[in-house]
Amino acid sequence: MDDRTTNNLNTHEGRLAGTLETIAEHYRYERYQDCVRAARDLLAAEPGNRSAWQYLGHAYYKLERWAEARSAYEQSRPGPCNPLVPLRQAECCHRLGQWDETASALRRVIAGARCAPMLVSAMNLAISIGDVCSAFDAAERLRTIAPHNLRARAIYSKVCELLGS
Repeated sequence: MDDRTTNNLNTHEGRLAGTLETIAEHYRYERYQDCVRAARDLLAAEPGNRSAWQYLGHAYYKLERWAEARSAYEQSRPGPCNPLVPLRQAECCHRLGQWDETASALRRVIAGARCAPMLVSAMNLAISIGDVCSAFDAAERLRTIAPHNLRARAIYSKVCELLGS
């Protein structure tokens, strides 16, 4: 590769990185429409950019554009994923009235969750749609990953009480 080719690649990579920083800044300052535009621009040049798809999904989610958010989240896969993405996918399905997809997405969230707040959110969503099995699975997993957390134990006890277990 000659110096001119290397410089062109570095300039292109710099522009894309700057664009991702711009997307993140728009999101951070709650300029969601600008975030959508910037993410779309980046994705036109680099359609496989998972981070851009995730920001696009998050921006659509904040704008309550559920179908577009779900679609963007689906595009952000496969590969390493922001842990919030599967939960947001489940919430989008719920908002769209897609109950089977919501339950399926919840099962993925529960199976992959590594932190208590994610499980509590999944459990609350499961309870709100009447998915007793997923709510109990989330409570069980919560108890497993945070056995000494008093709040986690209290939530587990409350779910068991609600579910009659």
